Formats: sequence, C-alpha cells, structure tokens
Amino acid sequence: MNIKDNLDKFKVKKSRNVRITSRAGLAVIASFAKSLGIFKEIEKRLLHLKERNRGYRVYEKVFSIVGLLISGGDRLKHIRMLS
Repeated sequence: MNIKDNLDKFKVKKSRNVRITSRAGLAVIASFAKSLGIFKEIEKRLLHLKERNRGYRVYEKVFSIVGLLISGGDRLKHIRMLS
C-alpha cells in the first residue's frame, strides 16, 4: 500500500518514539494540492509534453520537482532522495 493511495485519510498527530523523515510534510502538501484540483489541472494543461508512456503521470513528474524544491534540494539528482 502506498501513501499516495490514502492521502485523503492522512492525519497529523503528536506521538512519542516514532521515526519519521523530515520530508513527511510533502504528503500533506500533495493531499492539499490534490483536493484543490491542482494535479488534474497540471495533467490537463501539460499532457502534450509527455512523449513516452513509462507509467508516470505528468503531475507526478511536476510534483517531484516541486517536492524537491520544498524539501531544500537544489539539483535534479536530489530527487532520488525523495524516493
């Protein structure tokens, strides 16, 4: 099961003795963007840029770059750290 599949059920609460990543907030931002319809809008407006069908959606590629910038990355190779 992937966190992307359950973003609508995502809840934030305080807890003890839990290991989390500093990038955990990206799931909240993704959920917010999805609820605003941003992913659908990106898909609609930028679909013409997709040249290959490798299983990734246009909004996933765009959000990877946005997530990179939000989490402090400054080089495309830093996207690997988000995986």
